[in-house]
Amino acid sequence: MAVELENLEEQQTNIERALSFYASFYEAIGSWTLRPGKKEPLLGKNEFQRCRFCGGCSPDVSFQQEAHAIPEALGNKTLITSYECDNCNQKFGRGIENDLGNWSKPMRTLGLISGKSGIPTLKGKSPKEWRVEGSKVGLHLKHHSEDVVATVDEVKKTMTLSLPRDNYTPRAVFKAFTKIGLALIPSHDTPLYAETFAWIADSDHSKTFSTDYKIMAHYIPGPPGNRGIGAAILRRANDYVRLPFCFLIMFYGSQVFQISIPSRQKNWDFIADQVPWFPLHSIETARKWGMPVRHIVDLSGATIVKGDIEKITMRYDQRIRRKS
Repeated sequence: MAVELENLEEQQTNIERALSFYASFYEAIGSWTLRPGKKEPLLGKNEFQRCRFCGGCSPDVSFQQEAHAIPEALGNKTLITSYECDNCNQKFGRGIENDLGNWSKPMRTLGLISGKSGIPTLKGKSPKEWRVEGSKVGLHLKHHSEDVVATVDEVKKTMTLSLPRDNYTPRAVFKAFTKIGLALIPSHDTPLYAETFAWIADSDHSKTFSTDYKIMAHYIPGPPGNRGIGAAILRRANDYVRLPFCFLIMFYGSQVFQISIPSRQKNWDFIADQVPWFPLHSIETARKWGMPVRHIVDLSGATIVKGDIEKITMRYDQRIRRKS
C-alpha cells in the first residue's frame, strides 16, 4: 500500500517528538519481548512466597499453578510470575481476565493469536451460519452472500467484518489491563499501588477509583500474527511534572495498548490523549503497509455490555471467486 512522501515525513517527525518526550520525562523500568518455548519467570521461587495481589503467604496459600503475567489468552505462554497465589489466579481468570478475553476475542482471531486453546474461532448467524477461524497459514471466512457479517467494496478493495463480542463489562476490562501492569512493576513499587490492588480484586465494578478509564489503542497494519507479544513499563522520571506516573505499553499481533496504571499516591489527573502516543512502528512499516490506526477506548462502563459489535476493515490485493 503506497504512502505519500509528505505523510511519511510528518509521521517521522511525530515519532521523533514522541520518543523525545518519553526520553525526557520517563524511564523504562522493564521490557519484555517474548520468545515461543522459552519460559521467562518473573522473580524466582523462595521459601516464604507472598502473593502481591492479596498479601497471602505460603503455606497459608498455595503457588502450584502457573500464573501468567500477561493472560495466556493474549498469546503469552512464557512470561510466568511466582507471586500470584492459586486463589487469585483462579479468581482473576474467572473474572476480569475473562472479560478481557471476551472483549478482545474478535481481534485475537483476526490477529491469529493463539491462546490456551489455540486461535479462537468466531461463529454465529446473520441471518445464516457464518464462521471465522485462523490457522498458521491465515484466516478462513465462511459465510453466505446474504450475510451482513462481511461486506466487500470492490472499488476500494476492502472487506469490512462486523463481528459480535461475547458479553463483557468495560470497567472489568480496564481492571484486567491494570492487573497486567501490576504484575510487571518491580516489587519495590508495589506499596504505591496498595489501593489499586484492592480495587482490581473487588468484584463490584460500580465502585469508582480512577478519574479516567480510557486506554490508547493502536492498530498497526500488515499481515496478522507477525509481531509476537511483548510489554514495557515506563515510570515518570520525577514528581515535578504533571504527567501520569506509570504506563503499561503492551502489544500482541497487530495491536498496541497504552494504559496509565492508576495510583492514588502518584498519579495526576489527565486525559488519555493529552500525552503522545508511544511509537512501536517504523517508517519502513508505514511505507509498506500504511499508517497506524489509533483511537481512544473508553472502558468506564460498569454494567455488562451485550451484543457489542467490533467492525474491522481490511484491504486486499485480489479477490478470487471459487467455483461451486
